[in-house]
Amino acid sequence: MTLNSIRTPRILLACVCLMISAGCATMGGLSADMSRRDVLDAVDGLAAAYATGNPDSFMALVSVRYAGVYGALEERIAEDMADVPGAVYVVKTGNITIDDTGRVEVEVEWERNMVMGDVATPDGSGAAVLVFDRFDSVLKLTDQRGDVPFPPET
Repeated sequence: MTLNSIRTPRILLACVCLMISAGCATMGGLSADMSRRDVLDAVDGLAAAYATGNPDSFMALVSVRYAGVYGALEERIAEDMADVPGAVYVVKTGNITIDDTGRVEVEVEWERNMVMGDVATPDGSGAAVLVFDRFDSVLKLTDQRGDVPFPPET
């Protein structure tokens, strides 16, 4: 696929952010201090941080209580970013649920593209549930289930 009108991954990333924000979501059990926008911003933040190619930017949005082993995720993220520069995600949100403890589960459909110059090549897609917990007023990723997007499992 050629992207004649998109010259840099940053412009593509802006399109990705708009697509993320446009996702449909329903929420149950909302607390007074959490909005749909907070949740969409958390998902958007993961995709944008991954696009920077900086593992530290991405891992800043992951809880040290990550359900997998935090160190193993950190290592896989760094390796993936080094092996596959220019990864850009399109993430569409589905249902959003918040339980009584404030844990947020977001159903997502995702597509990952590798961008080299003006060419984007599909590099995986799937459906997953991203799980977030609030830490000091920031939602952080604590688990991924289904077709894990960050990084895709090979």
